[in-house]
Amino acid sequence: MSNIPNSAMPKAKQHDPDAAPVAPKTSTRKKPDRAETLTDRASAAAEAATAAVKANPKTALAIGATLVAGIAAAVAGPSVLAKTKDAPAKGKKPAPKPKAK
Repeated sequence: MSNIPNSAMPKAKQHDPDAAPVAPKTSTRKKPDRAETLTDRASAAAEAATAAVKANPKTALAIGATLVAGIAAAVAGPSVLAKTKDAPAKGKKPAPKPKAK
């Protein structure tokens, strides 16, 4: 047994071996579905974005234009790179293949 008083450790309780076990408390509140919480989060994010756009319309327009340009570059970039690798540039001859010895 320790010398520490119960007032110093409020969670420390004396256990009575004859006492009946106590069942843990269960919540009567219904747990929300995962879809409900995700929907709530999405609607809150949409409301926050709408408020930000209303407060800063020029910044929102600049961000939108940047996103559109980024998407266009992501879509067009691979096709442009593929075309430049396949065909040599105008006016230039393709590099000669090394001769085998």
